Amino acid sequence: MPGLESLIEQMEAIGVRLGAANDERQHFHNPYLRTTRAVQEEIDRGRFLNPEWTEQWDVVFAQLYLDAFTAADVGQPPDPWPVTFNAALNPALPPPRHVLLGIIAHINNDLPQDLLAVITADEFNDENIERIIGPTVRRRCCQPGEASVDVQNPRQENPT
Repeated sequence: MPGLESLIEQMEAIGVRLGAANDERQHFHNPYLRTTRAVQEEIDRGRFLNPEWTEQWDVVFAQLYLDAFTAADVGQPPDPWPVTFNAALNPALPPPRHVLLGIIAHINNDLPQDLLAVITADEFNDENIERIIGPTVRRRCCQPGEASVDVQNPRQENPT
């Protein structure tokens, strides 16, 4: 599996090609490239508790996008990417729409596949999920004066 630096180089080459052709796909591609670079920079700065896992996660995630992009170039993008890539044929569509269509396809389709590829069954358990996101959920849903959700019984709303 290529590393993040290799994927960034590949994405940079694609970005140059998209810019030279004034291809509307650049409106999603370029911000995604900037985000991928930012993840690499934060890995290099030691900002992640598990930099190896973070790189693996980001490599798998970016590769799913690049695979869809490559397939689109030969007219066979996987679902749900055709909506995003077909929208690029419409130059009248504002750039933010291209960004949003790319985000929707990538997050809704590729992120679950990515997580299944990099999280083992042993890591994906209630105890780990509670340890990682429980404090954040409790902080965000239990502000004074707001309705809160009991994280042990989320269907029951608790007035504060």
